[in-house]
Amino acid sequence: MRAGFQRHPWVVRIPISGLPILPNEVAWFERGLASLGDSGLEEAEKASVIMLVSGYVRTLATTEADVGAAIRASGADPDEWMAAYPRMLAKLTDPVRYPALAAFIAAGVFEVHDDPDDEFTFGLERILDGLDALVRTRT
Repeated sequence: MRAGFQRHPWVVRIPISGLPILPNEVAWFERGLASLGDSGLEEAEKASVIMLVSGYVRTLATTEADVGAAIRASGADPDEWMAAYPRMLAKLTDPVRYPALAAFIAAGVFEVHDDPDDEFTFGLERILDGLDALVRTRT
């Protein structure tokens, strides 16, 4: 799903008009349910798992599309834009009013050039860890 959203970021702007009913949507839902077949989860829980994971992917893809659009609108090079953000944020952050944010910036989080997929992977792994814990209670 994420790769599709990255190839076609405009897709996240299409409103969800209801539950899966079109042929490709039904096939997608079938694959999701089938992948959870031996999980021990109740059928309604399987649908909730599909909504949880797909919602996470769609939300992150929407954020990525929005940030990408902001970068393009600025006319700046993406690397320059990303380098300027922490400097601007640091200037605007009053450590008395925003002590946690000031500590976050001071920790050098923005100085680490990690893989752009790390944030997505971190969140997805935490969701999957939670689902694994749930499944273990069922089997």
